[in-house]
Amino acid sequence: MSEGVVTVRTRKFLTNRLMQRKQMVVDVLHPGRATIPKTEIREKLAKMYKTTPDVVFVFGFRTQFGGGKTTGFGLIYDTLDYAKKMEPNYRLARHGLYDKKKPSRKQRKERKNRQKKVRGVKKTKVGAGKKAEKTFCFPPRRTPSTNVFWVDLTTLLGFADESNKRQILGELPLYLYGSENHVIQDHPISAQ
Repeated sequence: MSEGVVTVRTRKFLTNRLMQRKQMVVDVLHPGRATIPKTEIREKLAKMYKTTPDVVFVFGFRTQFGGGKTTGFGLIYDTLDYAKKMEPNYRLARHGLYDKKKPSRKQRKERKNRQKKVRGVKKTKVGAGKKAEKTFCFPPRRTPSTNVFWVDLTTLLGFADESNKRQILGELPLYLYGSENHVIQDHPISAQ
């Protein structure tokens, strides 16, 4: 082989129908040259398998002692949609297909200082910040049927006093256990 020539070979080729991809071990021979950039390897694999470089993902490359040969792993997806669905986010980020939402520096510092004030598992609750209030619906969400409608209990019973609550619940085909914020079990009640 002459100096500076790069040869890309594949072995252990497998067509993975479940993941909608072709996967293989990639051997890169590069005598007299430093490690080849992954972008160049992707382009060569795309040309070999008659596809575009955006659906080719290569990773895990290790150069043999003494140089000249690098071995890694390659995946060629059928479409870019399958690649986005199957690939982990960190590999998508390397291709510029995933952008992680990072909170501002001030928010991160405030979160860190809030977490310093508590110990143990409470740190996760404090770190999460304010959560949205849960609303409970009835009947409990199982299999929706045609004659079932969802009613938000906090809206329905929010401004009603005890006598009005009893009247409202008497008109509904369900029995309320506990306070108005608990999930209702679906037991029919008799009109009282």
